[in-house]
Amino acid sequence: MKVFLSHSTKDGEFVGKLAAALTADGFTPWLCEVDVDYAESFIHKINEGLAEAGFVLLIWSPEAARSQWTRLEWEAALHREVAESVTHLGIVKLRPAPIPPLLKPKVHTDATKDSEAAIGEVVAAMRRHRDKIAPVKPGAPRPVTREPEGFAGRGEYLDRLYSELVERDGVFLLHGAPGAGKSTIGLKFLWQWRGRFDRAVFVTCGQRPVSEAASDIAGQIGVDVRGLAPGQAVATVRAALEQKRTLVVLDDVWKAGVRELAPGAPASVLFTSRQLRWPFVSPQHALEVKPFSEDEAERVFRIWLEAADVDRHRAALLELAARWDRLPVAVVVAAELLRAQFGDLDEAARGLALEELRNDVHDVPGLMRRAV
Repeated sequence: MKVFLSHSTKDGEFVGKLAAALTADGFTPWLCEVDVDYAESFIHKINEGLAEAGFVLLIWSPEAARSQWTRLEWEAALHREVAESVTHLGIVKLRPAPIPPLLKPKVHTDATKDSEAAIGEVVAAMRRHRDKIAPVKPGAPRPVTREPEGFAGRGEYLDRLYSELVERDGVFLLHGAPGAGKSTIGLKFLWQWRGRFDRAVFVTCGQRPVSEAASDIAGQIGVDVRGLAPGQAVATVRAALEQKRTLVVLDDVWKAGVRELAPGAPASVLFTSRQLRWPFVSPQHALEVKPFSEDEAERVFRIWLEAADVDRHRAALLELAARWDRLPVAVVVAAELLRAQFGDLDEAARGLALEELRNDVHDVPGLMRRAV
């Protein structure tokens, strides 16, 4: 994968080391000092480099902040993100400099104190990105659930799941309050890294019998369990899951009996649940999903609303998110509803009530009532 290194030539020493580390890990870095011949059109070659790159790393410093070339490069990367709905830009903070508002929501790697450690972090992050966009293996069934829309932030959870379930076979638990986004994170994780598995399965367990969840999985992986007794059907599906490297997301677990369905290696299993302890998952392999940070809430609004509107009405939007403790499901639904509003956005945000937070997917007040 090609990685475009957008930077000031004043930062060439650090960028050279970063390029060497990326090359050693199988990436192809693009640097203007190396890839642009003086006899060639500078603008043409930069446009070509940006178009061919799978990712842009912006090396941020006071010199980069002042560079018009660097600004054009990161603006082009952001435009591509919006057009393709795929992350294409990351930032490495080499030396302190004010960050433009459009770049604040982006993932940052801090190289201001330990540049060598930062290079290692960047290479690891790029490796995760490469795995995320890896082609799905031939013959692998497409997930039956849709990729979540309006997804923002949650990088710490996705990175942890990657290390626990992609880099090795494992079992992990995401737990948290209703509406915290456990299911959405699990689904996003499945869509992002299914290319590293032979197949990927997502099933909502809830309070259903385990045999019903097994039937759902059987349909996804093409296993016939018709006519089998419930216990036999569960055992058959589990055995089938263990035949290939499979990512299994068992969502909204309520019953300990679901353990009978969870396969062993070479499969990896993610459980999501409101319950923070399950006897079949060690506490070291569990993580609580918490509400959005303020930055994550702002990123959601920027996905659903025009950037100029978010800049103009930022205080009212963040006040709206804080009203519901930045509960992810509430923020996402509110952002979608506000996109359809006419008139003053401040007034619409302040007037939006909990009972109105419903869309085709989520019923927030209903979820709160069931939780209580």
